[in-house]
Amino acid sequence: MLKMRWLFALSSFSFLFTLVFGITTLPAHAFTSSDADTAMQTYVNTFYDSNAKYFYYDTSHSKYNDFWKEAISWDIVMDAYQRTNSATYRQMIDDVYDGFMARNSDMSTACNTSNSFTLSNNYNDDIGWWAKASIRAYEITGESRYENCAKRLFDSIYAYWDTSTYGGGIWWTRTNPTQKNVATNAPAAITAAKLAVDLPDNSYLSKAEAIYSWVKSTLTNGSGTVYDDYDSGTLHTWQFTYNYGTFIGAADALYHDTNTSSYLTDAENAANTSMTAVTQNGILQDEGTGDGGGFKGIYARYVAELATTYHQSQYLSFLQKNATVAWSNRRSPDNLINTNWTTEAPSGTIETHAAGSAVAILQDVPVDNITAYQAENGTLHSLSTEAIYSGYHGTGYVAGWNKDGQWVDFSVSVPTSGAYRLILRYAGGAGNASRYIYANGKGVVNNLSFPGTGSWSSYSTVTVYNVNLNAGSNTISVIYNSSLGSKNWLNLDELTVVAQ
Repeated sequence: MLKMRWLFALSSFSFLFTLVFGITTLPAHAFTSSDADTAMQTYVNTFYDSNAKYFYYDTSHSKYNDFWKEAISWDIVMDAYQRTNSATYRQMIDDVYDGFMARNSDMSTACNTSNSFTLSNNYNDDIGWWAKASIRAYEITGESRYENCAKRLFDSIYAYWDTSTYGGGIWWTRTNPTQKNVATNAPAAITAAKLAVDLPDNSYLSKAEAIYSWVKSTLTNGSGTVYDDYDSGTLHTWQFTYNYGTFIGAADALYHDTNTSSYLTDAENAANTSMTAVTQNGILQDEGTGDGGGFKGIYARYVAELATTYHQSQYLSFLQKNATVAWSNRRSPDNLINTNWTTEAPSGTIETHAAGSAVAILQDVPVDNITAYQAENGTLHSLSTEAIYSGYHGTGYVAGWNKDGQWVDFSVSVPTSGAYRLILRYAGGAGNASRYIYANGKGVVNNLSFPGTGSWSSYSTVTVYNVNLNAGSNTISVIYNSSLGSKNWLNLDELTVVAQ
C-alpha cells in the first residue's frame, strides 16, 4: 500500500587503432525493440512464478508482491502485450488476474460474483490500482469479468467520496481517514472515465469529472505542478512521478470522452512541468525502493499515451532518452535495472516493483528513429566524465582533454549500410577547438573545428556529413592530437547519428 511517501601520447595512429578496435564495449545506443523484448523476458524469467501465477516481491523469491504492486506488474504484462501482440503475454493477462484472485478471496468475491462483499484492504488507492488495471484488461480482451471487476471495485471506492472535508475527494483509507491524495483520486478518475464509455453509463463520466476537478483545484497549482496530498488539514507539496503520470492519464481520459481542449492543455502543462520538477539533468529521479520504485513506470505509461494516442509528440524524445539511459545502465549479466537509471544497478537484491519501472518505459515508448549516444557512456581513453556545468544531456559529459593519447570511442549500431550524418554536441568554454574524427579506423575529418561557445554551460553542435557506416556495429572516434590548429579543451556531450 502507498503509505507516507518521501522521498539520486599518441603519435602513431596505426598503433592507436590496433589498440582501440580490439576492445569490445557495451554499445551506448538508443534502445531497440529487441532491447524491449529482452527487458520483458528478463522481468518475467526473474520474478514471475508461473505455478502460482504471481510475481515475487524481489530477486530473493522469499515472498510474493504486495497487493498494489501486483496490479502494477499486471499493467506491465499488458504493456508488453500491447507492444508485441504476443500470445504468451495475452495468456499472462488472464493468469496474473487468476493468480491474484486465488490468493485474495474477498477480491474474488467482489470481482467474480454478484454477491455483496467487504474488502479486507483498508486502502482505497490499493483497490483503485486493481480497478484501473481491470478496465484496461477489459479494453484489451473484451472479457466481461474484467469490466465487472472494474465497476464493482470503483463503486466501492467511490463510496468514500466526501465533500465535507477539503471540498471533495475520495478518502485514502476506509477507516480513520485523514488524507485525500492524488494516488487514490487520479486513478479513480481514469477508471470512471473509461467505465463511462465501456458500459456505457454517463453517470461515471460525471463522477470522473468531479474527481478530476477536485484534484486539479486542490492538489495542483492549476498550471502544471501536481502535489501529493492533503492530510489532517496540511497540504503536502511533495512531487512524485506517478502523481504527474496519473493526473496526465486522467486528463487524457477525459479529453478522450469529451473532446474538451482544456483537459489536453492540463495534460500538456503537467507534462511540461514534470520534465524539470521530477528529473535530474533530464532523467527521471530516483524515488527509492518500496512503493517509490514503481513510480517512474506509471509516469512513463501515461506520458507515452499523451505523446502517441493524443498526438503530443514533443514528449517522445524526452521519454526515449530516459528509456535509453535506463537500458544502458542495466546490470551485467542479468539485465536488471534498479531505481537509479543513471548508474548501473548495484549487486544484491532488486525489487520487482523497482525493476518494473524500466521495463514499463521500454514497452510503452516507441523506439527512436534517430540514435543519440551519450559521450559519458562511450569508451574513454585517458579521459574522465564530469557533471559540473549545466545544460548537458544524459548524466554528464566527457570533460576537458587537450593531450595526445586522449580520445573517446562511440559504439554505434545502424540498421543498414550507407551514408550518415554525425552530429556532435559540445561545450567550448575555452574557445575554438579541433579534433580528429575517425569511423571504423579510417580518418573522416582530420581537423574538425568546434567553435567556442562562450561558456562551459553553453552548448552547440557540429555536423559531419556523408560518413559511410556498415550495417550493424561501428566505432566513431573523436581524438585529440597536438598537431591540430586549435588545441583548446573541449567538453563532449553527445553524438547523434542520422541517416542521410
